[in-house]
Amino acid sequence: MSRLQTENVQWLFQDSSDVEQIRRKLLKEQRRLERERGKLEMEREQLKKQRHAEEQRMLREAQLFETKWKILEEEYAKLAKERQAFEAEQKEYQNHKSCNLAQLPEELFFSGVSSELSMKKRYKDLIKIFHPDNMDGDTQILQKINQEYDEMKRMFCG
Repeated sequence: MSRLQTENVQWLFQDSSDVEQIRRKLLKEQRRLERERGKLEMEREQLKKQRHAEEQRMLREAQLFETKWKILEEEYAKLAKERQAFEAEQKEYQNHKSCNLAQLPEELFFSGVSSELSMKKRYKDLIKIFHPDNMDGDTQILQKINQEYDEMKRMFCG
């Protein structure tokens, strides 16, 4: 072979060697990029799953909130209704108490009393019931009881 041919062969060999190195580098880079793309795809799928799970959790929480809110509204309505019923009952009780007890004749408190001992016992019982500190207590009725008791005392003691 001639010198020129030898140089050409060396040059071609050198070029093919350089091309082979470049091809290897490119393949290596291609594999690296494919691995990264695979990782990114996995991350993307994982994020999709997380997003879906988070959306489901938020949906369940919203449903739970709605359920709790509905229960609270129902219970509040019940309480309001019970309060109105209680207030109506309380008014009725006050009207009934004031009408009936204020209209009672004073002699009724000690009716059927035949002795001083039974009078004192009845007086103690009436005081327990109608004392203003009690729930059923009433000052006006207590005054009537005291007046009648004083009259009965004068009658028995002379």
